[in-house]
Amino acid sequence: MLRLVSILVPTYNRESTIADAVECCLRQSYPEIEVVVWDDGSTDGTLGVLSKIKDERLRIIGTTTNQGEPSARNGLLREAKGKYCCWLDSDDMMNMYRVESQAVTLDLLEAPYLLSGMDFADRDDSRFYCPPRISWTMSHCIASSMFRRSFAVPFDTRFKVACCDMKWHLDMVRSVGTPWYLPLQLYYVIRDQGNRLSCQDKNPVVSKEYADTKELIKNERLVAAKELRWRGISYYPNIVPSQVMAESLSVPYLQIHENKLGYNAWIAADKAIT
Repeated sequence: MLRLVSILVPTYNRESTIADAVECCLRQSYPEIEVVVWDDGSTDGTLGVLSKIKDERLRIIGTTTNQGEPSARNGLLREAKGKYCCWLDSDDMMNMYRVESQAVTLDLLEAPYLLSGMDFADRDDSRFYCPPRISWTMSHCIASSMFRRSFAVPFDTRFKVACCDMKWHLDMVRSVGTPWYLPLQLYYVIRDQGNRLSCQDKNPVVSKEYADTKELIKNERLVAAKELRWRGISYYPNIVPSQVMAESLSVPYLQIHENKLGYNAWIAADKAIT
């Protein structure tokens, strides 16, 4: 049985990237989705771009003033309707089989929380349309996760500039235990985004707050590491069994084989890579 998946997209002043981010959600192979965008008081043309996307699966919510990333993410958690949820940062992209592969894996493992592989890409990268590559690097980010909404913990609003995602992952592990890692390359961080939240240590306006929050999260992670070791819980994810990963890929490859989804695009993308 298909379960509704909420793709949650926080955004702020992403006029140049938000359309690509939303479109990669809407072309997911998994049919039961809603895309919820939380605009955190953008002052550029972000809302204008969003208003031109006509799709009943898209909901646009937000505030008139900028309240910060953790507040936006908490708003999205409150608004989500799906049994499962996943994140997409509004300047990134994801593989068209991401939701399907992760949802199948959560079902098979009956797990509350998983992460998947990520890589860096250009905005026109052909891998967005290909069945995902295996990724044994354990490289992941919080935005690459999928989780059961009923298990989601709120974001810590003390971390306004950066590190709120690391704190959320820490709190999730404390709450639900060791996550799973699906070794498939499903999430892509787009290169050359100088105003990314993770680059704000170079922004003189907020560099001190960035440094302070990094020091705060460092101390809290040390405390949490001791707590988790005492409870016998690993902060690092378990690898999804190979048979489960194979099952998560079976539908995408079957769709390609039967020419049901993106066959020509996949062939062109495959040639471009090789």
